[in-house]
Amino acid sequence: MVRFALASLVVMGILSVAMISARHGLACMAARHPSGKLIAIDEALPTARIAPAKLSEVRDLRQKAYGLTAAGKLAEAHDVADRALQILGVEWKPELGGPPTRC
Repeated sequence: MVRFALASLVVMGILSVAMISARHGLACMAARHPSGKLIAIDEALPTARIAPAKLSEVRDLRQKAYGLTAAGKLAEAHDVADRALQILGVEWKPELGGPPTRC
């Protein structure tokens, strides 16, 4: 019985460390993920007052950023999304939420 109690304490400790480190990893991934910029582009598109050629270019850049994100090329996706936001005239600010991380 004592062995079972000690073993369950060890397992619970391992699980809690795993949960904390997974949460930290997800927070770091969210900090580098360009999905916030893609959402900002989507929200700005319906009310954008730019030339049709520029609007088409923004849509192409948004699709390219999405494809780069899906391919795991996050730095390139950020650059492409930044170009689209610049054309739209949107100043994007990341939403800070959750615990601070040291990514």
